[in-house]
Amino acid sequence: MKKNFFLQLFTTVLILPSIAYSQIDSALTLNATYIGDFYSVINSKIDNSPGYLGLFLIGTEFSTEKLGLWKGGTFQLYGLNTHAETPTGSLVGDIQTFSNAENGDGTFIYQLAYQQEIGKLTVLAGVNDLAANFQSTGYGSLFTNSSFGVNPALSLNMPVSIFPKNALGLVLNYKFTDNLSAGVGFYDGNPGDFADDPYNTNWKLTSDEGVISIAELRYTKYFEEKIQTEYKIGAMYHNADYASLTDASDTIISGNLAVYCTFDQDLFSIDNERHIACFGQFGFAQGSQNLVDLYGGFGLHIHGFLSKKGKGVLGVGVAYASINDDVVKLNSPIIATNESALEFTYKYDVTDKISLQPVFQYIINPGALTSVDNASVGMMRLNINL
Repeated sequence: MKKNFFLQLFTTVLILPSIAYSQIDSALTLNATYIGDFYSVINSKIDNSPGYLGLFLIGTEFSTEKLGLWKGGTFQLYGLNTHAETPTGSLVGDIQTFSNAENGDGTFIYQLAYQQEIGKLTVLAGVNDLAANFQSTGYGSLFTNSSFGVNPALSLNMPVSIFPKNALGLVLNYKFTDNLSAGVGFYDGNPGDFADDPYNTNWKLTSDEGVISIAELRYTKYFEEKIQTEYKIGAMYHNADYASLTDASDTIISGNLAVYCTFDQDLFSIDNERHIACFGQFGFAQGSQNLVDLYGGFGLHIHGFLSKKGKGVLGVGVAYASINDDVVKLNSPIIATNESALEFTYKYDVTDKISLQPVFQYIINPGALTSVDNASVGMMRLNINL
């Protein structure tokens, strides 16, 4: 009897760590992405020699349910390393930024948050990217110009929690039906800069910085578990003070409001691999505190027609950022009425984890300055998902 008891105890002691490790291993999801951009500003008067920039994103997500704790909980921790050059400032000067991976040198926390699902409600709290929860389009994510992410009527007028520096935020998403959902978010009114907070660990909420609030209504239609149609309409408000850009007496304006809408729409499909879709973005921000008062972005997403295996994706997009008329008049003839970017790209999956993406962009009125020549940028993007 005693022999059997001690044998069972000994066996349990040996097995328990293995079971615990197995549970922890199944509860953890590791993710890593590397993006490298080889670029050349073809007609730059400053320097047209090739350059390189890149980023490495690595992180983990921890499921409380798979560990046997409580249902619907996920802890998220992601770190980001960006490296190499900043050609927007040194070569092109475009305010919309031709590479959405550009940030210079740095290693810092990108996301540190907890997400909880409660029936039809999902709550996310912590340091997180507003663009992952609001405003962005699915088909627009193919493109490398930053404006095809969060449109500049929002990102250039307010200190928004987006790449590269995210801020503290609380996001609530509610799914009314399979097709209709809504979300609201509240973010620190100023994520700060890397000069004062290089590792993104100095999080604080102050009344001077205010709060950025955003609300969005979405309609999504699925076909065989893939998005076929998605429409979003929303508004973002920052309750902090702003200096007027059109008043020499430094008038202070309380609050800033921007409204926007986006859409993703399938147009034509032969099968799951070959289809044509389009996307659109529109943003409007009225007031003398805003540099960009109107934005429009549109693009075509042509998948699978240029490859026998249906792997490649061809994209054509245009991003138009209109400059506040009063700013143009005050600074005439220095300031142009707009900055526009045309992008042509083709993404090909070499393997299921590696893709190559040649890109060509033609940027009109870089920096919205009349004295700067239009720029042609060629780029090859390497994307590795581990």
